[in-house]
Amino acid sequence: KLMEIKGLESIHEETLREINYCIGDLIRSEDVGGLKNFLEQTFAILLDSLKKYPEAALNCVRTIGKEIIPTKNMDLINFFMKRTVAMGFQTPELGPVTREWQVSFNPAHLQNIRVYLELIELDPKRTRSLLSALMVNLALGGVYVRDTDLFQKDISKLLHAEIEPVYYMVKQLAKLFPVYFNEIGAEGALRDVSTDIDEIASRQDKLIHFLRKQSHVESNNVIVPFTEAIIEFWRTLDKEKVRPFLPEEIYDEIDTSGPFVDEIHLIMKDIFEHFRAHHPQDLLGVDTARVKMFLASESQYSETEKDRAIMLIQLYQLLHEKYALSSKDINSHLDRAAHLGLPDPTDLKKALKSNDNYEKLEAILTYLEQLKEVIVTPSELQYIENIYHKRHIAVDIPSMYGTYAERKFDAMGLSFRLENMANVIFEDLIYSFNLSFITRATFFRIVRIIRLFKRALAIDGITSNRLNGQVELFEKATEIRRFSHSQYLDIFRGFSESIHQLVSHYYDSVHKDNLLMIIPLLGPEKLLERYRRGNTGELKTEDYLKISEAFLRDLVARTFGLQYFDHFITSVITTLSNQKEVLDVDHLDLLLSYDPDKTISLINAPNPNTLDLIHLGNKGYNLIKLLLLGIPVPPGFVITTEFFRCRQAIVAFKQAYEDFVEQVREHISILERITRRNFGSAENSLLLSVRSGAAISMPGMMNTFLNVGINEHIVEGLIEETGEVWFAWDNYRRFLQSWGMAFGMQRDEFDAIMNAFKAMYGRRVKREFSSKEIRELTLGYRKALELRGICPPDDPEQQLLTAITQVVESWYSSKAQTYREIMGISENWGTAVTIQAMVFGNLDTHSGAGVMFTHHPRQVGDEIRPWGDFTLGNQGEDVVGGLVKTLPISEEQRILQGREKISLESEFPQIYQRLVEIAKILIYREKWGPQEIEFTFQGDSPDGLYVLQSRNMVTRKTERHPVFVHTPQLEESYLASGIGVSGGALSGKVVFTLEDIQQFRLQEPETPLILIRSDTVPDDIREISMADGILTGKGGPTSHAAIVAHRLNKTCVVGCVKMRVWENDKKCIINGHVIRKGDEISIDGHNGAIYRGMQEIEVVELES
Repeated sequence: KLMEIKGLESIHEETLREINYCIGDLIRSEDVGGLKNFLEQTFAILLDSLKKYPEAALNCVRTIGKEIIPTKNMDLINFFMKRTVAMGFQTPELGPVTREWQVSFNPAHLQNIRVYLELIELDPKRTRSLLSALMVNLALGGVYVRDTDLFQKDISKLLHAEIEPVYYMVKQLAKLFPVYFNEIGAEGALRDVSTDIDEIASRQDKLIHFLRKQSHVESNNVIVPFTEAIIEFWRTLDKEKVRPFLPEEIYDEIDTSGPFVDEIHLIMKDIFEHFRAHHPQDLLGVDTARVKMFLASESQYSETEKDRAIMLIQLYQLLHEKYALSSKDINSHLDRAAHLGLPDPTDLKKALKSNDNYEKLEAILTYLEQLKEVIVTPSELQYIENIYHKRHIAVDIPSMYGTYAERKFDAMGLSFRLENMANVIFEDLIYSFNLSFITRATFFRIVRIIRLFKRALAIDGITSNRLNGQVELFEKATEIRRFSHSQYLDIFRGFSESIHQLVSHYYDSVHKDNLLMIIPLLGPEKLLERYRRGNTGELKTEDYLKISEAFLRDLVARTFGLQYFDHFITSVITTLSNQKEVLDVDHLDLLLSYDPDKTISLINAPNPNTLDLIHLGNKGYNLIKLLLLGIPVPPGFVITTEFFRCRQAIVAFKQAYEDFVEQVREHISILERITRRNFGSAENSLLLSVRSGAAISMPGMMNTFLNVGINEHIVEGLIEETGEVWFAWDNYRRFLQSWGMAFGMQRDEFDAIMNAFKAMYGRRVKREFSSKEIRELTLGYRKALELRGICPPDDPEQQLLTAITQVVESWYSSKAQTYREIMGISENWGTAVTIQAMVFGNLDTHSGAGVMFTHHPRQVGDEIRPWGDFTLGNQGEDVVGGLVKTLPISEEQRILQGREKISLESEFPQIYQRLVEIAKILIYREKWGPQEIEFTFQGDSPDGLYVLQSRNMVTRKTERHPVFVHTPQLEESYLASGIGVSGGALSGKVVFTLEDIQQFRLQEPETPLILIRSDTVPDDIREISMADGILTGKGGPTSHAAIVAHRLNKTCVVGCVKMRVWENDKKCIINGHVIRKGDEISIDGHNGAIYRGMQEIEVVELES
C-alpha cells in the first residue's frame, strides 16, 4: 500500500528494500494457488519502481527467483520468468566520455546481467527462457563491462553450474561478453605501448594522451573502436570519426592540421595504400615489423612520426587481441593454457605448423573437444586472483590491476580463440573446393569436410539424429560406384533440411517468444544501431520480423561452423541443380565419374594419381620414366586420358571446361617458370608441341601440332632473339602446315605450294630459300588456309586449346580408326595429349633431329650398335614423316649401307656419345628391351640434346624369308636401291592409289601389289594395309611408313633417292626408267634393291 500512496516517494526505495528483506518469507508462506496472485501484484509494484529504483527492484527479482526456481515447479518458474522478462532490461545506455576518461553508462546494466546469471545458475535447464532473454537483450541492446568489474568471476560461476543440458545456449551467451583475458587493466605490453606513443610526443597530442589515460584508468572494450577511429582520423582527417569517444571540450581541441596531424596523415595514407588496406581491421593481420621495414624506405618522414604510426597499429592489434578473441598470438595462449593446467597443447602446436589445413583443423577440433570436457565436467570452483587497487592521483579515480585465472573460464576463452582460427581454416577449405562443378571425386573431399562440420557443431552442443543419419547415408553413397546424380542431389537436399531443422530447434523455437516480447520493450531508442537501421519512430510489425531475423542470423553466424556448413551445402545443391538443368542423364553420369585432379600431370613433377601407362599414354609415361632416370626431355605436361574419357561432359558443362582451361593455364605458367620463357609473348617466346599419346602406340595416326603459340608478331620476336630469319619463318610455316592438316588439308597441297616456290626461285631444297623467300612461302601457306576457312587464330591460348581438342578428337579420325581395325586395337583406350616446350632442330645447320635404334631392327639381343636416321636443320616430324633425305646414325651403319660420308657419329661425336650413354642406361642398367629413341638437338653440345620419346623396338627372330634368286636377268633388271626396312623379296604390280588397289583386287585378287609413293603419311594407313609392298622416294627406317609396314608385316623399301613420283599421273621414274600403273616391279625389303619385272623368288633361312 505504501508504494501506491502519492507523496511518500521519499520512502519508496527504502520500502523496496524492506519488501526484498521479507519477500522470501511471504513466498514460502503462500500456497501455490495464491502465490501467482501475490507475484502478480509484486511484479506490478516492481515494474512501476524500476525506472526510479532499478537496483532495489532488481534485488527483489533476485530474491523472488531464488525462492521460485528451487521449487522445480515449471508452472511457477515459467510464470516468474515471463514476468521478469516483461519488466524490461537495463541496457548500457552509453553516454559521452568524461574529462576524467570514464565512459558514462547505466550502472544498473551490470546488476541486471548479474541478477539474471545468478538465477540461471540455480537451474540452467529449467531457466532456459531466462537464458534466452538475457541473450536477446544483450545482443539487441548491447553489453558494457569494464575490466574493473572483474566479470571473469561471473563467467566462472556460470560455467560451474549444471550447464551441460543447455551448453549450446550458455556458450552463445558467454561469447557476448568481452572479458576473456587474464590481465586486468592496461598491463604489460598494452601499458608500455600506450605510454610510449604518448611520451614520444611529450604528451602534446591531446587525442593520443586521452586514449592513454582512458586505457589506463578504465580499460574496456570500447577502446577498440576508439583506436580504430583514431587510425581512420589520421588517414582521412575526418574528425567525426572520433567524436563519439571524446568529451565535447576535448573534441573541440583536436586539430585537423598541425605538427601532430600533417605528417602522420601522409604516413597512414601510405601504409594503407602499400598494404592494400581499406579499413583499420585490414591492418590486424599485418606484422608491425613489415610496417617498420616499409617505412624505413620512406626517408621523407621523421622517425618520430613513423614510430607513432607503428605504435598505434601495434596498440590496436594488442587491444583487439585482448577484447575480440583474436587468434593471432595463439601459441602464447596455448602456452598459458598448459601453465594453467588445461590439456597438453603439444600435439596441437605441432599440427598448427603444418601446411595441411585438414591436419590443422582436425587437431584444433580434438583439442576443443578436450576443452569442452573440462568445461562440462562438474568440479569445485577454484580461481587464482591477484588483484590490487589504486587511485589515480590527478582526479582521485579508483582503478584496478592484476590477474585472474580459473580453469573453466580459461578453457572457454581459449575455445573461442581456437574456434575463430578454425573458422578461418573452414573458410579456406571451402574456398579450396571448386564447386563450379561437382564430380564423384569432389564428393570424397566433401565427406571429409562434412565430418569436420559435424564435429564442430557437437563441440557447440548441437547434435541431430537426422544430421547423423544424413552423414551416414552420404558416406555409404560414396562407396557405391554407380550412385546417380539425382540420388546425390536428394542427399544434399536432405542435408539442407537437417540444417534448417537444427536452426528451428536450437534457435527459432528457443528465442521466438522472447523476441516478440523484448523488441517492443527495447524500442528503437535502446536497440543497437545495426538493428535499428536509422529507425527512430515507432516499430512496426515488419520491423519486428526484420530485427528477429537479423538476431537469429547473427546467432547462427556466431555458432561454431554452422553458417559455413549451411553456405557450403547450399553451394553444392546449387551446382548439382545447375548440372541437372544443363546436362542429359548420360552426360550427368559421365561428369560425375570425372576426376579433375587426374586431368593433368607435369612431366617434371608427375601427379602420383596418374603415374601409369593408362592415364599418361605410352609417350607421356615414358617421358616421365626417362626424366626420373636423369635423361633430358623437353619440359612439359600431359593431359591425361581422364580428359579424353569425360570430354563430352566437360565441354558440355561450361564450368567444368573453364576449370580445365584454368588448369591448362596454371601448367603453362609452371612451364614458363621452368623454361624462363613466356607463352604468347614476342619477347623470349615459348612455343609448344602438342602431340597424342595412347597407351598402345599408334605411330603417326593422330594429329600433331608444332610451334603452337606462334604468330607473325612472335615471328618478329624470334628473329630479334636469335637473328635467324629463316628459322623463325620456318617455325611459322611448320605450325601452319600442322594446323591445316589437322583440319583436313592434305600434305600434297602443301607440297604443291612448296614445289611452286622452289620452281619460282630455282631452289632444290627448302634450306636454300632466302629469308625473303621463306617468308613468302609461309604466307603462301597461310593464304591456302584462309581460302579453306581454317586459318588459325593469332591468340596463342586459343591455338593451344584448339590444338588440344583436335588431338583428342583425332582418335576418331578415319586413319586412326582404320589402324585400330587393322591392328585389332580397342576403340576404348583413348589418347592423352602431351604438351612440351619446343626444341628446335631447325634452328640452324648445327642442329637436327633423328631416331636411333639401339641396334639394327633386324637383329636380336641387347648389344648396343646404334642404327637409324637423322637430319640437319629439321625437326623430328621430318624424320618420322619420311619427308626429307636422312643420314645414318653410326659409322658402322653408313659403311654397311654404302651411304654418304656423313654420319651423326662423325659430324656430332658429342651428341652421338651422349645418345650411346642414354642407350646404356636404358638397356644395361635399367634392363629395358631394345629401344627406338627419338631425339632433337640444338647445337653440337650434349647440353642441347633432348629425348622426345623412347619406345620398344619391334624386332624379328630368324625365320624363313623370300629372297631373289641370283640370275643374269636379275642383274640386268636392277634399277636402283633404297633402304630395306621390312620383309624380303616381293614381285608384283605397281599401284599409286587406293582406287588402283581396289581395282586390281577385283580383277587379279592373287597378284601382289606394290604401292609407290614419294613419301607416305599416316593417312595412307588403309593403302599400306591393303598393299603387299611399299616403295617410297623419301624417308628412312624410322619413318612412319617403315614402322607401320614393319608392324603389318609388309615388304617395304624407303628412301629411293633416284625415284620421282607423279601420283596424279600414276607414273614414276626410277633412274631414268618410266614405271606406270600396272607395270611389274620387284623390291627387296632386306637390302633395298629395286628391279624391273617379275623375278624368281626362293625361301631361305634369313635373320630378319
